[in-house]
Formats: sequence, structure tokens, C-alpha cells
Amino acid sequence: MSKRKMPPKQQKFVKEYLVDLNAKQAAIRAGYSKKTAEVIGWQLLKKTLVQEAIQAARDRIEKKTDITIEKCLKEYAKIAFLNIKEAFNDDGTIKGIHEIPDNVAEAIAGLETSNIKTDDGKFGTLHKIKISDKKGALDSIMRHLGGFEDKIKCEHTGKGGGPIQITEQREAIEERLKNDPELAKRLKDAIGG
Repeated sequence: MSKRKMPPKQQKFVKEYLVDLNAKQAAIRAGYSKKTAEVIGWQLLKKTLVQEAIQAARDRIEKKTDITIEKCLKEYAKIAFLNIKEAFNDDGTIKGIHEIPDNVAEAIAGLETSNIKTDDGKFGTLHKIKISDKKGALDSIMRHLGGFEDKIKCEHTGKGGGPIQITEQREAIEERLKNDPELAKRLKDAIGG
């Protein structure tokens, strides 16, 4: 990690960001303005020191808990690729709990057994197996592997419907900051600059 030290507000942001990975909320909890929190959060995540601090904290958490992305993906895979037939014998009866393969047992969310009376007056056993959320596991794996494009498409136009001129925006922002020193100070304080 870099030798430079982050300002306390940015350190607080890193700590808060690790709670829920929500940059806007982390910025608010770290003491940044609610009005600018979304932009500030995004800007802070771009800073090298902040990125390094987040990664270092994640590494510490992973080492301390022994929870890794690979382990989580393996658990998702057990759910996503569950073959429930492996929980049953050839005659259709459910296997004993110790006979069910580990990869199947670990994907089962619940198992319920009830004694019932059948229509012919005999007694039997009803087994209900609740499996974990297979679609949710597949979605999580796909998202991790980049199989979904979570992009928001939006379009903006500049003067007269033409393209936005970045220089026009920069000039407008610089003019506003020049005319409003208090805003310029607040912005500088907010981004820790």
C-alpha cells in the first residue's frame, strides 16, 4: 500500500463502504453531504489510496474468516447444479440423511418428514425436500463471471440536440466555482483535496 496517508474522512468512507458496498450511503455515513454523496462516493472509489485501502481490508477479512470468492462460488455451484435425483434410491424412496451425497445435502435448504394416513387406511411417511434457490445461485455465478451486463443506458444531448461539449461543461463549472468560493471550498473539502 502507498506510504501516503488518507484524510480521516476518506478512511471513514472506506470503513463504511465495506459495510454494504454502497458508495453513496458510505459517503453519507462518513460525513459527506447527502446532496453530493453519490458523486463524491464515485470519485472516492476512483482514488488509488481508497482502492488500496479497500483491497487491503478485503484481504484481511478473507484471511481472518477464510471465506474466499472461490469457496463462495463452489457453494453457489452446488446449489446451481444440484441433481435432486441423487437424494433418492432407485425405487423412488428418499435416501437416509447420511446416504445423501454431500454436494446434494449442502444444496438442500430443508427436509421435512410427516407420518400420514393414506386413502386405503395404511400409514406411510411423506418426505418434503426444499432445495435452495437454484435460479438465485445461477444468477450470482453469471454476474460474477460477467454473464450479465448490468449497464444503465442513458442519453444526453448538448446545445441544439447536438453532442455535449465537455469544454462547455468545464467552463461552466469553473465559472460557477469562481463565482461561488463557498461551493468551491465545500467541494474541495468533500473530495479531500
